[in-house]
Amino acid sequence: MWWQKSLWLAAMLIAATFANIMKSPDDETSTDDNDLVSDITSTMSTDGTDSTDRESDSTTESTVSKEPERDPDNISDNLTVPTNSGLVQGFQWQENENIIGYYDIPYGTFIHPFQSAIAAEKWQSIHEVQEHEKRCPQLENEEYVGDTDCLTLSIFKPLNAENASVLFHIHAENFDSGSGDPSIYGPDYLVTKEIILVLPNYRLGPLGFLCMQNETAPGNMALKDLSLALNWTRDNIKAFGGDPNNIAVSGEGQSGALAGLLALYPMSKENVKKVITESGSLLAYWALDRDPTTTAANFLERLTEINNVSAENLSLENLNMSTILTAAKDIEFRPCVETVDENPFMTTTPYATLSNNKIDISFLIGSTMFAGAHQAIYQTDSSIAKLNEDSTHLLPNDLQFSSSSLKQETGQRVKMHYFGEEIIQLSDRHNLSLCFTDIRYLGPSIRTARRLVAAGATVFFYEFAFAGQLNRVLDSIGNPVGGAVRGDIIGYLFTQDGVPCKEELIAECKIVGNLTEMLTNFLNSGSPSTDAVTWNKLEKVKELEEEWLLIDTDIKMQKGLHPNRLALWTEIYEDHFIERNGSRDISPVAYIIIVFQCLFFLTFCTTVSHIV
Repeated sequence: MWWQKSLWLAAMLIAATFANIMKSPDDETSTDDNDLVSDITSTMSTDGTDSTDRESDSTTESTVSKEPERDPDNISDNLTVPTNSGLVQGFQWQENENIIGYYDIPYGTFIHPFQSAIAAEKWQSIHEVQEHEKRCPQLENEEYVGDTDCLTLSIFKPLNAENASVLFHIHAENFDSGSGDPSIYGPDYLVTKEIILVLPNYRLGPLGFLCMQNETAPGNMALKDLSLALNWTRDNIKAFGGDPNNIAVSGEGQSGALAGLLALYPMSKENVKKVITESGSLLAYWALDRDPTTTAANFLERLTEINNVSAENLSLENLNMSTILTAAKDIEFRPCVETVDENPFMTTTPYATLSNNKIDISFLIGSTMFAGAHQAIYQTDSSIAKLNEDSTHLLPNDLQFSSSSLKQETGQRVKMHYFGEEIIQLSDRHNLSLCFTDIRYLGPSIRTARRLVAAGATVFFYEFAFAGQLNRVLDSIGNPVGGAVRGDIIGYLFTQDGVPCKEELIAECKIVGNLTEMLTNFLNSGSPSTDAVTWNKLEKVKELEEEWLLIDTDIKMQKGLHPNRLALWTEIYEDHFIERNGSRDISPVAYIIIVFQCLFFLTFCTTVSHIV
C-alpha cells in the first residue's frame, strides 16, 4: 500500500536526519593523531597526589596577618589599597601624579602547566611592586623568557577614582607572546578621563591553548586564566574606586577574539558589560581550532623528536619550559571546543552559542582599513606561486564544499575578485592587503556584528583608516600601504613608554582626543556618540543600508560597508560555512522543528492509513 511506503519513508527520514545532525565535519581527525595523544596521556608522570587535594591544601595553608597600621598623613599609605588577597601599594605613574599604578598583582596560580589555575594565595605583607616585570613563558628571539609565576594583572586608576568605569584590556600578539605591559598600553589618555585600566597576563601558546581533549590538557587555559582575572577584578575593583558592575573587555587582533569569547560563555560573561574589538572577532576562522587533536599530535610529535623518546615514554610534566616552547614554534594554538573538563570554558562553537542565546550587552566592533597588511608583506615568491597555482589556498578553513570542483571554482572567484585576470604579484601589496583584510578581519568582524544584532546586542561598527605618526604597527612594517594596519588604533588609545601625543602632531592629537572621548562615552553610557559625532548603531537592514563610522582625518558615518568587496564573502558564507553544512551544533529550535515535522508526517500517514 502507498501509505505503508510513506510510513517507511518517514522512519528513514527521522533516522537520517538525526544521523546527519550528530555527524560533524570535524570528526575526520586521524586515528593515528588520537592514538599519539592517548599514548602520551597514559604515561603522564604524577607524584601520587591528587591535584585537587594539592590545590585545596595550597589555598588553606595561607593565612592573612593583621593589616598593618597606616598613617593617613603619609602619601604612600594613602595609595595602599586593601584587597581580598592582601594590601597592594600604589605608585605614581611616570610624571603624572594623578594616575596611580598597581603592578603585577597576583590573581591566580597553576600547578600543572596545561590545567586550570586556582586563585592566588593571600599575602601577609604589602604587595609593593613598582614596575611591570611579569611575563608568561614565551619565546623572544628564539630564547625562552618569562616564568610560570605569571598570572598577574596591573591596575591604573585616577587618584580620586569613585565608581569609575573599568576597561579590562587584553594584550594581543598572536596567542603566543606579549604581556599586560603599560609601556605598550600606557594609561595616560584613558585614566585622565576617569577610567580605570586593568592589564592582565594570561598563559600563551601551548600553555594557554593546548587542547588534547582529555584531562591532561582539556584546553582553553588562557580563557580560563582571563576568566579568573575578571573574577578578581569584579571582587576587588571597588577598593580601587571602580564600578564592579561596569567592566568592559577590549582587545585587538587575536585578543579581540578573546574579548568576544569572554562575553559569550557562562564562565565569564556575567562579568562583561561591554566589549571593544579591533580587527579581531569571535567568528574569525583563525579564532577556533576545529581539529585540536591534530594540532596536539603535531606538537607532541615534535616533543618526542626533540627529547629522542617514544610517545609512551614522554612525560609533559617533566619537560622544561624551554623545550615545550621550542617544540611549539610555528604551531598555531587556538581556542577549542572542549570535550573533557569538569569546568569547561567552551563546549559549543562560538557560532552555535551566538545563534542560540540572547545577547543584551553593547559592542564596539571594527577593523583597520588594511588589517591584512601583515599577511601581504610576509608572502614569499613561493607562497605567491602556490596561490597562482591553486587559488583554493585563499579560502578560509571554516568553509565546506560538496565537491573539489566547486571548491576550485570558489577559489577562482575570490582570486578574480581581487586580482582580475592577472596573475598575483608579490609586489601587489595593496590588493593582497585588501584580500587578506576581508578574509581574516573585516569580513569576520561584520559577520560577527550582524549575528550579535540578530541576538539582541547593541553594536556600533567602525573602520579605522587614519595613517599618522602614532600608527606604531604601520611604521614598524615599513608603511607598505596607505592606511592603518591591524593594531594601529592602539597608538591612539594608549601611550607608548608613557609619552603622550606631541602638540606639533595636530592631526594625530585630534584623533587621540576624538577616540578617547568616544571610547569614554561608550564605557560610561553604552553610546560612543559625542557632541561632534552621532554614531548610529548597526541595524538589521539590507547591507547597503548598514551604518558604520569611518575614522580618518574626518570622522563621519557611512552607509554600506564596502559592498563591492564584501558581498562576495556574504554569499560564500551563506552557501558554504561549515556550520551550515552538517555541524553537530544545531540550534535546539531546529531540533524541535525537525522532530515536529517528522511527527506531523507520521501522524498524517497514520490517519490516511485508517481512512484507506
